[in-house]
Amino acid sequence: MELFNQVFGSGTDGTLTWAQMSARGVLISIYAIVLLRVSARRALGHDTAMDFVVAVIVGSALSRALTGNAALLPTLAAAAVIVGVHSLIAALAVHWGWLSRLAKGRPTRLIEAGKIDWRRARRALIGEGDLEEELRLHGVSGIEAVESAHLERNGRISIVKRSQARP
Repeated sequence: MELFNQVFGSGTDGTLTWAQMSARGVLISIYAIVLLRVSARRALGHDTAMDFVVAVIVGSALSRALTGNAALLPTLAAAAVIVGVHSLIAALAVHWGWLSRLAKGRPTRLIEAGKIDWRRARRALIGEGDLEEELRLHGVSGIEAVESAHLERNGRISIVKRSQARP
């Protein structure tokens, strides 16, 4: 344990040497990569609000351990527990729709049959310029060429173009 304390520092008062902080940086970087690899495939992928919140919490905790403002080993354990809980919620959400909606949200239909649902768009804080930008990014010339568009749970807008064979 003495060697561990010499390499990584022992206190939580932020008085680490540059070498100890560097050693912690290497350890924490490798640990974070391992956490990502063993967690649920999409964990910490910033795909949903839940993923983003977990990433911020884990990043904040690990940064405190890096700088010596939190104990190293308990912080690593806490990060693993947080990622584990996230993975568990993600796994359970696959089976329970109510949990999926609670943790990840629901998609919002913005356009149907070439008509914008302004009530939903405004509630989602999506303006006309935002929709026009998304249409251009998807290679769509105008609203009338859209069968449907949804603000997805991950914050992106998906667009389904109308088929060309319209009467």
